[in-house]
Amino acid sequence: METPNDKSALLRAIRASHAEMHQYLASLTPEQLGAPVLDDGWSVKDSLAHISAWENMTIGWLEASRRGEYVRRYTPEFVQGEDADEGNVVLNALNNHLFRQNHHRAWDDVLAEFNAAHENLYRVVERMTEDEIFNPTRFAWRKGSPAFDMIAGNTYDHYAEHMDWIKKAFPV
Repeated sequence: METPNDKSALLRAIRASHAEMHQYLASLTPEQLGAPVLDDGWSVKDSLAHISAWENMTIGWLEASRRGEYVRRYTPEFVQGEDADEGNVVLNALNNHLFRQNHHRAWDDVLAEFNAAHENLYRVVERMTEDEIFNPTRFAWRKGSPAFDMIAGNTYDHYAEHMDWIKKAFPV
């Protein structure tokens, strides 16, 4: 996929990747959706819960940023300290935390949240200006990285990453 260079292209990429994920998921059986065959014993359901959690966090960060509030990462139960490195150790610990929180949820609940998180994040991005999305200095807490990087990383890029893992386990 070509990297979007304006808000319209970004919104199209977000929608298209979500639709592609849904189309592929429809080809899987309930057994495949719940089978712990992905990395670290995750299932497809766990991957969707993980993506939803990151989308929901992104929504909170973007909304707080737009209101001019201080952004505190990550979740109330897992807060990154001021001097914490956002390296793999922190991200792996957070992802393990999210897995433990969501692992036992029902498929229908996870799928409903996946769709709601997608729609809510799409609406937030839709309300954002081009400057808020693409200006690397717009939000100081992003430390020179535009919100676009976070949006892409927690939508279409994140879907593609997980789709790769899922398709290796369940090739079509």
